[in-house]
Order: sequence, then C-alpha cells, then structure tokens
Amino acid sequence: ATVTVILDFITGKARKIWDIVIEMVILFDGVILTIYGIQLVQGTWGNPSPAMSLNMGIVNASAPVAGILLVIQAAVMILSNLHGLVTMGRE
Repeated sequence: ATVTVILDFITGKARKIWDIVIEMVILFDGVILTIYGIQLVQGTWGNPSPAMSLNMGIVNASAPVAGILLVIQAAVMILSNLHGLVTMGRE
C-alpha cells in the first residue's frame, strides 16, 4: 500500500513531474545501496557464517543485487513518466 494523501491533490503535468522527482530519489537510493553493498560484500568475503559455515560475502550479495534491480526499476519508471509527460495533451 502506498500513502499518497498529498499527491492525490496534484494532477496533470505537476503530478508527472513529482513522480519523476520521486523516482529519481529512488534511483539515487539504489545507486547508494549498490555502492555500499559492494563494499559490504568485499569486506565480508571469506568470513564464514557461524551457523551454516556459508560465505558471508555470498549472503550479503543480496544488497548490491537489490540496488541494481532498484536502479533498473526506477529508470524504467522515469522513462515511462517522461513519455507520459511528453505525450500529455496529444491524445
């Protein structure tokens, strides 16, 4: 569920612009998660987990993978919103 109380009052081009700004923040978060996730994996590579003796670098690899997927998703949404903004009013 998404809380959109304030955004529900914004319509038209202003809403599309806000959607793009929000997705840019999400994209930035994905980049940060990817960068620091890679550093986490590098720092924990070779350390075995206490319970399963599994390499903690592999376990922590979910962070940069999630960051990359977040960047891809945000980029797709930005492009979609830009397309909607450009074509708005042409219908």
